[in-house]
Amino acid sequence: MPSDMNVAVEKLLRYIEIPAHSHEFIECAYVLRGSCVHRVGENEVIQQEGSFILIPVPTRHQLIAVRDSLCLTMKIRLSHFVKMSIPHLPSMIYPISFQCGEDPAAENMLLFLYEQQKLGLPYQNELMESAAASLITYILQRYMDTMQPLYSIALRDQRLLDMVNYMYNHYRTITLHDLAAEFHYNESYLSRMFQEQAGRSFSETVKDFKLRKAAELLKTKAWKLDHICEEIGYHDTRQFIRSFKQMFGVTPDRFRKLSQEYKLTDT
Repeated sequence: MPSDMNVAVEKLLRYIEIPAHSHEFIECAYVLRGSCVHRVGENEVIQQEGSFILIPVPTRHQLIAVRDSLCLTMKIRLSHFVKMSIPHLPSMIYPISFQCGEDPAAENMLLFLYEQQKLGLPYQNELMESAAASLITYILQRYMDTMQPLYSIALRDQRLLDMVNYMYNHYRTITLHDLAAEFHYNESYLSRMFQEQAGRSFSETVKDFKLRKAAELLKTKAWKLDHICEEIGYHDTRQFIRSFKQMFGVTPDRFRKLSQEYKLTDT
């Protein structure tokens, strides 16, 4: 992501297969011609012409262009994406896709973004930021009914996706009782449904959200671990350290040090 830009656009390479990766910006991919293979975790989806995909932080994924396909990817800095305040955009937990078919208006907005980046004229950044927000808002206006999560088949249930979104927005204090009350379910039934359809328990999902937030804070804040635990709703620092190491393979302190070393190397 260019350091002086909040929005950037580039072509998806056709003859070089980029390995699965994650990043700290929002990535959008629009298939203009042909198709692309999109791997998200263990799932593989064929994105056909007219597919528009939003990929959140820190999803590990891989996009592969098929033969003579044409796909443009748009990167949006996370801090800027939050400020865009796009109406009715679901919480960015899992990758989602929209099927736009043949839509010249959407294509032209994306090509305008690409042209602006190539020309490098005055007010380039302002125009690209405005056009990116307009493109996403337009797609939501026209194609919200085609929206599909790409994380797992189970989460294609819109009701479950709404619950996971709610959990993400209230991860610090959410309880099973709160979720059941919000969505009018019996607690025991909701617990079973969550395990069966999402493939993991309610508590495991909440823990995942908390630890990912902790990882973000370790990268961006110089806070002590006790402060981070308080911020994410963890009451036992020792348990937090054990859980973090189990998920990320290193302790929080080691994770912070590696993140700082990576930033120095990257610059």
